[in-house]
Amino acid sequence: MHITSLRTLVATLAGTFVLVVAAPVLAASPQFSNGKQISTDSPFAAAQVITDAFSNKSVYGKLQGATPVDIYTFTSTRDGEQTIDLMERKQTAPGKTFVDPVLILADPTTETEAAQINLPSPGDAYHYALITQIDSRSYTEPALLQKYSVIQEQTLNLKKDKTYYLVVVPSTSSPDVNPYVIKFGTSKSWTASDVVTHFSSWFRLETGNYANSSPFAFNAGVFGLILMLLGLAGLVGLLIAQEVYALFSGKSKAAGYLLIKMQPYARAIVWIGLWLLAIGAYVVFSRYGWVGIPFVLSLLFVVILINMLYLTFKLSRRVEQLEVSKKEAVIPFDLRKRWFFSSMVSLFSYGAFIVYFAIYLIAK
Repeated sequence: MHITSLRTLVATLAGTFVLVVAAPVLAASPQFSNGKQISTDSPFAAAQVITDAFSNKSVYGKLQGATPVDIYTFTSTRDGEQTIDLMERKQTAPGKTFVDPVLILADPTTETEAAQINLPSPGDAYHYALITQIDSRSYTEPALLQKYSVIQEQTLNLKKDKTYYLVVVPSTSSPDVNPYVIKFGTSKSWTASDVVTHFSSWFRLETGNYANSSPFAFNAGVFGLILMLLGLAGLVGLLIAQEVYALFSGKSKAAGYLLIKMQPYARAIVWIGLWLLAIGAYVVFSRYGWVGIPFVLSLLFVVILINMLYLTFKLSRRVEQLEVSKKEAVIPFDLRKRWFFSSMVSLFSYGAFIVYFAIYLIAK
């Protein structure tokens, strides 16, 4: 091996090792507001501690109660820049007008510009600075199936061993404030693997079970998405299982036997899956509109529905009526050919539905 090639190999391995070792520090566990009311006598005494301030992480909260103020604190572990955003998830409810939260920094350094803010100070060395307000822009966490609006953003020059405070207050005296997220870093706080590693946090966010909120406060849009995913999972799972049996039915009597015997159950799964998909789509798209991708998904659903009618009311029943024993289970070629055609329609329609549905979730 040439010296140059050896050096290239070593450099590649070293770079890979650095990425693997550094990967865990790129994101940190999500945190939640405890939802407790602050003490007006000593509001900073029970400030909620934020860890891993130099990572990509999110802190989720809701301003509620008689004193709708949340206070957090973190200590910088080194000198360096970190971007902090305030995001909100906009809500609607009959008879309510939800207002924006506001993020304020209590800074013990001279790195930010002091603002006249009428709040108690955590100490003589501190001044208040309003995190820069920006024109609202969209931010999506695909792994959460949620969309946020970024309303404040600023890159701060943090100093090692300095303790900072973040204060979240309503923009007006309204009792109804949109749920907020304090986001650290410029990269995504969630990846697909985080849904597994932080499943309890993911579930709390999807059900709204944080900041002293009810564990049964399901977001209707999320509930609809869950129904759609369950319906798709049932339909696609059944398609794969039946196609495996159909593929081997020409050579394996056992495969043909299982395909024939499973038809009553398969029809039930098909219609349960279709109902879940239809109800979930209605819940989701009635909230956000049927224009664009939802319209395309509706057309694809019609194709899926027609194909499933043909499969369950004709092909499945013909397969079920075949004479069969464990030693003799032959599916005629003509019937297998029709089954193959229906399967191809299912494959392409399900595939297109999943692709467009994924695009919708990412763009939402």
